[in-house]
Amino acid sequence: MSANFESFEELYKKRKDWVESNRKNDFEDGILNLLTELYPDNAHFIYELLQNAEDAEASEIHFSLSESCLIVKHNAKRQFTFEDVNSITGIGNTTKKDDVVQIGKFGVGFKAVFSYTTSPRVFSNQYSFEIRDLVIPHKINNNYEGHYETIFEFPFNSSNKLPKDAFIEIKKGLDTLSVKILLFLQNIKKITWEIESHKTATIRKVNEIGDYISIEKKSRDGLITLTHWLRFNRWLQGYIGLCVSIAYKLDYKTKNITEFNPKKGLDEQFKIVIDLQSNVSVYFPAEKETSNLKFNINAPFASTVARDSIQNRPENEILIEEIAKLTADSLSLIKNHKMLNASVFDVLPNSDDNISEFYLPIRNRVNKAFHLMDLVPCKNENYLSSHNVYESPSSFRAFFKVNDLKYFVERKEEKINWLVPIQGGRQKQFISDLRIHKWGIEELYSFLDTVAGEGSSDSCDFDEDKVFRKWLLSKEIKWIKDFYCFLLKECDAEDDYGDQPIDGVSLFSILLTTKNKLVRAKDCYFPTKLGQGEIHILNSNFFPNKKEDVDEKTNKFFNAIGVNTYGEKEKVNSILEKHYRKESITVTTDERISHIKLFINYFLNENNQHDVGLFKSTHFIYVERDGKNYYADPAVTYLPESYIELNLSLYFKHLPNKNRFAVSDAYLNSGIEIGSLVNFFKWVGCISNIGIIETHTSSNPEARYLRGSCGKRTSYEVNKDYTITNLKIMLSSNSIEVSKFLLNLLNNSYNRYNYSRAKYRPNQSEGFRYAESFLLFNLKSTSWIPTKDGRFLSPRSITSKLIHSEFSNIKNKELLEDIELFSEENKLIASSDEKQQKAQELGFETSEKYERAKWFADLSESEQVRFMDEVANRKENENEPPNYTSRNPEHRESRIREEVQAAPLKEKQVRERSVAVNKNEVIEQAKEYLVAQYTDPDGIQICQVCIEELPFRKLKDGEYYFESIEFDKENKKSIYQNYLCLCPLHSAMFKHANEYTGSLTGLLDLAENNRIEIKLAGEIESIYFTDIHLLDLKTIVEGTQSITALAKDIELSKKLESDTTATPPSSLSDYNEKKIEIRGKYLYFMGVEFTKEKMNWKSAYLYPDSKSKWCLSSRASVVTRFDSQREAEDWWSAFAEYRRVTNSYLIMQKPPVKKSNVNLTVKPTVAPTSTSYGYSSEKGTCPVCGGTGGGGGNCYKCEGTGWA
Repeated sequence: MSANFESFEELYKKRKDWVESNRKNDFEDGILNLLTELYPDNAHFIYELLQNAEDAEASEIHFSLSESCLIVKHNAKRQFTFEDVNSITGIGNTTKKDDVVQIGKFGVGFKAVFSYTTSPRVFSNQYSFEIRDLVIPHKINNNYEGHYETIFEFPFNSSNKLPKDAFIEIKKGLDTLSVKILLFLQNIKKITWEIESHKTATIRKVNEIGDYISIEKKSRDGLITLTHWLRFNRWLQGYIGLCVSIAYKLDYKTKNITEFNPKKGLDEQFKIVIDLQSNVSVYFPAEKETSNLKFNINAPFASTVARDSIQNRPENEILIEEIAKLTADSLSLIKNHKMLNASVFDVLPNSDDNISEFYLPIRNRVNKAFHLMDLVPCKNENYLSSHNVYESPSSFRAFFKVNDLKYFVERKEEKINWLVPIQGGRQKQFISDLRIHKWGIEELYSFLDTVAGEGSSDSCDFDEDKVFRKWLLSKEIKWIKDFYCFLLKECDAEDDYGDQPIDGVSLFSILLTTKNKLVRAKDCYFPTKLGQGEIHILNSNFFPNKKEDVDEKTNKFFNAIGVNTYGEKEKVNSILEKHYRKESITVTTDERISHIKLFINYFLNENNQHDVGLFKSTHFIYVERDGKNYYADPAVTYLPESYIELNLSLYFKHLPNKNRFAVSDAYLNSGIEIGSLVNFFKWVGCISNIGIIETHTSSNPEARYLRGSCGKRTSYEVNKDYTITNLKIMLSSNSIEVSKFLLNLLNNSYNRYNYSRAKYRPNQSEGFRYAESFLLFNLKSTSWIPTKDGRFLSPRSITSKLIHSEFSNIKNKELLEDIELFSEENKLIASSDEKQQKAQELGFETSEKYERAKWFADLSESEQVRFMDEVANRKENENEPPNYTSRNPEHRESRIREEVQAAPLKEKQVRERSVAVNKNEVIEQAKEYLVAQYTDPDGIQICQVCIEELPFRKLKDGEYYFESIEFDKENKKSIYQNYLCLCPLHSAMFKHANEYTGSLTGLLDLAENNRIEIKLAGEIESIYFTDIHLLDLKTIVEGTQSITALAKDIELSKKLESDTTATPPSSLSDYNEKKIEIRGKYLYFMGVEFTKEKMNWKSAYLYPDSKSKWCLSSRASVVTRFDSQREAEDWWSAFAEYRRVTNSYLIMQKPPVKKSNVNLTVKPTVAPTSTSYGYSSEKGTCPVCGGTGGGGGNCYKCEGTGWA
């Protein structure tokens, strides 16, 4: 609504026409409501009137309020013009739209008065008028002629607000005006108001000198508030009279200052403080805008119509940048006022202030200014940039000089200084944001560790030119003493700069000695009368006369870090350090004796009993092992039997870890009483005893049960088991001496209450679970009790007749019962007594006869008849091995001759030794051949010498293990039939104890009952052959050896047979040493005589004969007879345990099943077209018998003809 009017009358006419037009269209009420409700705050138009007065360059404005009207007067330098009349009565048109200095815009803001009045009046020198219908100016008479003020009258005649409400709202608005209302105004100096012509209230600028301004508010009840401000303005380039401003609140420096003195500097009177009610202003405070700054800012921001908050617009961001620059620049101005100190840090923004992104440039500019300019207040009223300032405790600033700091931080040529003292809270946070260096006890500690710590080059004996030593020696003795006291105090302090333990300082080489060296506390001693020698003594200047003369604090420091008093302990330590704590130890015999005497005297002093750590990890004990001498740490030494009764040498001899040394007997010749030696060696840690120890249950056989509870493990867990160190090694040593050692140990230390049970519980609420202890379990289950004949049996299985005489009388009865010694024997005795009584009651002489009769009676009638027939025919059929006969010998001889001729010669290559090239392939063929020849229909394979079942089968495939030994080694052909099937014993005897030196093939024609005799290990033995094997060997001989050579071999063999002076080979003798007596070709064990092949005896049969004897037999023959079943079982058990085969060798209480005389025949043969392989070999399975051995012919098993 703007137009150019030539006269007041024209303006009146046009506005009236506009109002009438609005009325015709019903716009009048809507427009009025819209314009008057733009300002939500009550009495907001007061700011609009103040704005009008500021723009009119008024210096004073007065408000007079009554219950019916408000009158406002101001002394404007510029009076109303016709353009002002047009503007104040218009809507959106103003004379100020191009004047950025003027902060009000009549046309909208002034319309707020219509909430209170419908006819505001304006009186000025040229124009006096009343505004009606919102926009129509009506000329009125000037009631204030002779006055040069501009006057406004606002009668309370609005239909929307009662005069009473209008009065109350305006009264409140006036009384609550802040002193800050004048803070950023350039023209108005004073505001007054009176209500109902009563007392007047005032807000006025008292002083405005340079950057300093003070504003006073006097309320209507006489209360005076005086505020002080440091205000800075920056005029905006390109905008005349427009500026941005900041204002810091000031407070008196002390309580003694009560008023401003213009003759004194601001720094003498004021300090900058936080404004807890800081504002963002658009000349007047924007009540709803929050910056979180602790000072006030002002700019001509683009704001809401009510000017209570800032709008998010680009031009406002430009203004914030200008304020940020002004704030940063104000720091230098504050510095010029000498007011830039630590208290300013409270006012400046920090990272904890939660400043919004819009105002963040202010904080960033401030921080940057401190980094780039010398603004940080330092010691001695200096200022430096933040990266040249160090924050330290006051004690550091007081004790060290800046030059010391320069040395510490290696910035000798730079300007650096200490930060002034600061308080916590906002000051500390602001300093933290500036990332100012900290230098306190932690940094000093680290510095000392670098230049004087254990790993530094500046430790202990360093040269004159070393920097740290040079720096410290540049100080006076008093300063150095104070430095020590300073360290003591600071290490004990707890503050924001950290703390360090004083004992850590003991590691630094900072103690000044009499020789002006710097050493660590542990290497340094108080002055002593014993002479200095090679030790370091504290500088005598610390002690003018004697130690007691040093001041208490310094003495406390020396004691705190561990400076030593030189005495007995130090002398011992000095010897240990000098002679024994180095890689190469060279000590004479006299020195060694002298040293040990000194050590023992030190030990004998009761006051030194706690100093055993002095000797730990030091190789000073003279030891010997394997005839050599060493120096060893006590922890790896033990006292041998020359010092104590216990034979620990025997114990350590059987340990896998050989790193244990016996204390040398040389000490026994030193003139020192042996008791003192033993006590000293025990004190320093030499091992002198092996005992039962407590352990955890993880190794216990019942660990899963013990720990099976689901309860949660807590600190109340109980987990106890018992053992002896290296128990299993001792138990399995098979040494009578070790067993005696262990038994002696147990006799003296075992008791049932403490060591028989392991127990476990996870927490206090769970019950205990118990099991046999690891110690007791292994003592019971392991074969460690020696017998008279040198074997070892478990306590349960050994008998009173077998046990070694030195173990028959165990003194510890609880041990005897718990390991269940003789338990199996006692059970048998008890059972036998019961059976004997029952047998006699039934008419039998012995229980054995009763058992035999009962066993036979329990058989069926047919079994009894069969058994009697088998017994009657046993002698006739004893010892018949399997035999296989060829159905077509002529054809087989022909084929064997062809194979002999086609067989390759034994070829050898010279490697590291001669190796037969084709031997492995021939041996594999031989093994399949021998399995087929010497396995009976029951699947039992025998040895060709002992005619007994082979001793064991292989775990891998379950087949019998045997050794295929070449029969005639002189034969130059590689032929698989030229091998024997032997058990390991007879294989060894054949290879190493065969006394026949001729060709064995010559004995084949002398075979009787398919057997040839040779002498093995001094005894005549026979080798059994099946018909097929014998035929094949004879055929081979015919093709490879002359009859003349054969005759010579026969003659030589007969000569050997007649030689009865030969002694058993040492290997067999060793095998039977102290256990089996050798009588010719027989062996004698526990009263029973048998042939040597019975050493491989696996399955035993026990049954009664017709003469009430108990027969113990192999499958082939009866070996011996006993009077009772128990005697037979005891003998077999002992014989099996002696051979270490107790778990696999069985005794069956029944007669053996008679083996039939196998005589395999062959089917008609068909000549093979190629060389065949075993019936089940790597070449495939025989297609005729399928690997079962049926048929006859070319297959090793069945001699079938299915091979192509």
